[in-house]
Amino acid sequence: MGHIDEWVPIKCAAKEGSALDDTPGPMRKSMQAARDRRGLRAGNTGEAGLPQVLLVGLGWPVPTFIARRVAVLADLGVPVVVACDRRAAKDVLPKGVRVVREMSRARGLLALACRSATRPGQVAALLREIPGTGREKLYFLSRHPYLVSISKPNLIHQQWIGSAQTWATVARALGVPLVASARGSQVTLEPHDARKRLTIQRCLAAADAVHCVSDSILERCAVLGAEREKLFVNYGGIDTERFATLAGRMNRTSDADTLRLVTVGSLIARKNVAAQLLVLRSLRDAGVSANLTVVGGGPDELALKQMASCLGVGEAVEFAGAQPDDAVIRHLQAADVCLSTSVAEGLANSILEAASCGLPVVVFDCEGMREVIQDGSTGFVVPFGDLAGMVDRLTILAKDSAARLALGAAGREWVRARFEARRCAQEMIEHYRRIVSRRKW
Repeated sequence: MGHIDEWVPIKCAAKEGSALDDTPGPMRKSMQAARDRRGLRAGNTGEAGLPQVLLVGLGWPVPTFIARRVAVLADLGVPVVVACDRRAAKDVLPKGVRVVREMSRARGLLALACRSATRPGQVAALLREIPGTGREKLYFLSRHPYLVSISKPNLIHQQWIGSAQTWATVARALGVPLVASARGSQVTLEPHDARKRLTIQRCLAAADAVHCVSDSILERCAVLGAEREKLFVNYGGIDTERFATLAGRMNRTSDADTLRLVTVGSLIARKNVAAQLLVLRSLRDAGVSANLTVVGGGPDELALKQMASCLGVGEAVEFAGAQPDDAVIRHLQAADVCLSTSVAEGLANSILEAASCGLPVVVFDCEGMREVIQDGSTGFVVPFGDLAGMVDRLTILAKDSAARLALGAAGREWVRARFEARRCAQEMIEHYRRIVSRRKW
């Protein structure tokens, strides 16, 4: 877990050039803390001029794809500061990443009061810029008191576009740009609600730059009125070598009589796993022996189990629950084909992972899928809702193991060429540099 920064009263400030060796232990620690803090405030770039980035709004628990990006940025030397709840950071973020703690209101108010005594100008500027009533402003700062004491970042990166309005005012108070990420459902599903649509449009306008996780999400943002010059695409990427290495260590058994299907993702409405149960029923009605493993948990699990029972395929469906990466890979390696019937996606990381393991994929056409899959070359993209079309393609793959292997091999190379995590993170760093240098903030 990264280091958690909390406010610690400094009882004795170190003088410049003073020797600490002869100072009593407790005082020496306090003096060293003061010196370290001045060092943090003095410099805000890493090696080779890498921008210091404050990452906010990660969510709880921290999504795996965000934690992976943080780890790669840190490994590349970017001085990343992550603001999140202590529970969100535990066992998720890598060691060495600096984590500043979002606090409860009571503890945050105490920390804010102490910091106001040493940095009144910074507190006043933030209170002026943050929108809302005085009580709302105070509540926000009590949750994020680290804003008063951390070194000034080069930019703030809000991980979900829906909170960009508030963080844009904070960024202005600090004099830095705000990057906000448009990841999927917030720009595909929520705009169907008029009030949420207006909120998203305001957030798109408030951000200085909008990170889109796929070309299709960029187009969605443009339709919602975002200025195109603000928009840029950067794929999240995955550690293709890790998936390929683990996959290579696992022996896939072969059962020519049964087509083994797998799907990976949260069991929520927009993942539309119910459609896969209908596909499985149709396959079995057509005489294709098939089973389905569902990897992931969520609020729809019990309803899906009941649906499988009602369709008469309960014995052919395994609900494996949420699993760590290594277990997910084992499930992928035990399968013949990976399925996705999502209603909306930003960029489906589970499909990238399946392809990295050499697994052919068959999916409904929705945002980002055609950027991940070359239809007919690395898998099949079926028009959304075309259950019969998905059944037809799965029937072909059930009868042709050579085609499955060829599609899987091509998919692995495609993902390795376009979606390797380190390469994608390096591209994001270049976007950060461009945004910071675009004008004087």
